[in-house]
Amino acid sequence: MELIYAWIENYNNLKKVGLNFSSNFNVAYKNNKILLERDNSFNLDYGDIDNISVIVGKNGAGKTSIIDALAQQRNEKRNLGEGSFLLYHLEENTFCIEGYNPWKIENLTNFPEESKEVYTFIVGFHEEKNEFIFKEYAQFADHKHQIAHLNIREWFSPDYKNRDFSNDYYGFDYLRFNVRKAKEINKYKFISSLKNRDSKEFTNFKNDIFLIIDTNFSYGIFEDLSITVSNNLSSKNKYILETLKNYVLSLYNHLENEIEEKFKNDFIDIKDSINSLDSINKTDLFKILKNEFKLLNQAYNNSYDTMPYYSAIKDYIGLVEKELTADYFTENKIKITIESVLDDKIINLLKLVDKTSTGDENFLNGNIVVKFEPLSMGERIYINLFSEISSGINVIKSHRSVETIIIMIDEPDKSMHPEWSRRIISN
Repeated sequence: MELIYAWIENYNNLKKVGLNFSSNFNVAYKNNKILLERDNSFNLDYGDIDNISVIVGKNGAGKTSIIDALAQQRNEKRNLGEGSFLLYHLEENTFCIEGYNPWKIENLTNFPEESKEVYTFIVGFHEEKNEFIFKEYAQFADHKHQIAHLNIREWFSPDYKNRDFSNDYYGFDYLRFNVRKAKEINKYKFISSLKNRDSKEFTNFKNDIFLIIDTNFSYGIFEDLSITVSNNLSSKNKYILETLKNYVLSLYNHLENEIEEKFKNDFIDIKDSINSLDSINKTDLFKILKNEFKLLNQAYNNSYDTMPYYSAIKDYIGLVEKELTADYFTENKIKITIESVLDDKIINLLKLVDKTSTGDENFLNGNIVVKFEPLSMGERIYINLFSEISSGINVIKSHRSVETIIIMIDEPDKSMHPEWSRRIISN
């Protein structure tokens, strides 16, 4: 299944624009008729990739608008203007057309009069008549030609929606991914995969790359608090206690600045519980953390539940304690050299970090930070981009048995050296 053509009537700065995406067909839309010819003059071999199209133009030419137009969900096809459509080739003389207002296309025939304005038709193509003949609605086809659109870029406007995978209505899915939010586990897997192949053609990752899990707590100096971690501890235990101590102080700082007068006694109780610690231990620190989050709930009049933050840090520390040995720790942080063989313990930890940092919520509160060092800006963009592609494909395949994924990437070579830009397609 292949997207071969798009006609956009009126979308943003695009007015009556036709776009060919296939090396197998020449398509045009003239006088309200789709004109299609097969083109066998040359074949492109990209392995598992059926086709690659590159849109080139100056800033403001409409490149991003084209990608957005292709990624409009089914019920949003109206945004493209009456008569807009996408044309897919399924097999032999069987095609799929989806768009807005099928009556605008004069050589699209035999479709039911009761058809809706937004449609997805399976059609047969009669070459001699140059006619697309309705066969069935895509949602009722015995074989649903599953296709997914994966849109990847640095930023999306808030009104740009994801496809709801729970709906199996017609077999076309749309998903967006923000390159800046590539999952840490996908970055780790991708960097590891570079060790298994010759990446010198494109990248220059000759030196070791380290995965570092660090903390990022913010608080001031408290003259009325006394809480220290002993130096006579293993690197693992010191990391755990330092992380919990810093979380306690960070929340204490937040409460001190935000708490209302009516909660001052509860705040004083927390301060006393901190100062009463003879030697800090994990159990006592978790108890203080829990009380701090409960006080935050009261301060918010229970309108916002902060306890998921407590659960997240408890799960994180629990996994660190269970999975990691002392050799994972250095200078009060977790640090490993990324090898060609994946470390299951690190995978489990990154799964938890990703799970608690999805969407708008970050239940680790930005206090647990995953870094990959040393990398240049271009290398980070490269890793994020291909990690997002991998992540998007995995998400789609976990929800659908798809035949085709259309990957739309806006400015994939941003911040890359021109040499890398020239080679990005082959990689």
